[in-house]
Amino acid sequence: MKKNMILSLLVLSSMGMLITNKVNAEDKTTQADVNVKADPNGTLKINDVTPTISFNDLVLDTSKQTTTTYQKTDDFRTSIIDTRGSGAGWNLTVKYVNSDGSAISSADQAWKETTKNNFMKGAQLQFNFKNAAFTHDNGSDFKPEEQPTLNGSSITVSETDIPYLTAKEGAGLGEWTATLPNSAQDVSLSAPSATTLAGSYSANLMWTLNNAPTA
Repeated sequence: MKKNMILSLLVLSSMGMLITNKVNAEDKTTQADVNVKADPNGTLKINDVTPTISFNDLVLDTSKQTTTTYQKTDDFRTSIIDTRGSGAGWNLTVKYVNSDGSAISSADQAWKETTKNNFMKGAQLQFNFKNAAFTHDNGSDFKPEEQPTLNGSSITVSETDIPYLTAKEGAGLGEWTATLPNSAQDVSLSAPSATTLAGSYSANLMWTLNNAPTA
């Protein structure tokens, strides 16, 4: 009786092995294909840039070589949309221009007194990026390599195009917003203390979006 039971178990075990081997022999795969075409209405554009930078009064301190003031209120934001579907990358630059958008020959001609013909020579408008934060239209679900990058730790605006924000190839897709928090005093204006004349000054910035990572 004991021998019969052992024999029966061996037979069942062998049958189980045969069934298992048969299932493995029947495994198959399916390949799925799709052609992705870019949205014909896709675009690359500057969605938003803070339109006005209002600074606190620049109270000249002649005991120092330069005097610095900071943006009054609100954060400074730049927002870029890339829905081209190419992943080609892009580059946002900034420079001083005249009020009509025409070029200026020197940054010394950027800050003009609004009632007189004086210029605030030697003035420096600086964007500091150490506290910058990025947001994406998909929320926080993105990888670091997918986001654009700011140009180093800071930039000083001049009469020529200065890279501000760059998306390398494959990055910067969708809508990205870079924010410089006002609480961190990341937008500043400095001027020579001894040679700057009192008055109300203004300057104009031109933002240019290029359809490749380099300007």
